[in-house]
Amino acid sequence: MKPLLEIEHRGQLLFHVPSESKEEEFYVVDLASHKGRGQCTCRDWETRCQPRLKQGLPQNEYPHPERDRCKHVHACVLLLGNMLIRRTIG
Repeated sequence: MKPLLEIEHRGQLLFHVPSESKEEEFYVVDLASHKGRGQCTCRDWETRCQPRLKQGLPQNEYPHPERDRCKHVHACVLLLGNMLIRRTIG
C-alpha cells in the first residue's frame, strides 16, 4: 500500500488511491457509497467486497478474508480519520 500522503482527497468523500503494482493507475474510492461502507474501482472490491454487501452479510474490516472493505477503502477511512483528528486538535 502506498503511503497515506499519496492518496488524493478529491472533495467530499471521494479519493484517488495509487495502485501499488501499476505506476500510472489509480483507484477511485467513494466513502459515501453503501451507507458509509464505501466503494472502490479495484478488482478486490468488485469481486470480493461488493458481493458481500449486496448479500447483506456481516461486516468485516480489511484484512479479514471475508471482508466488505478493500485495502483502498480502509486506507481512505484511516486518512479521513487522521485529517479529522488533526483539525480537531489544531
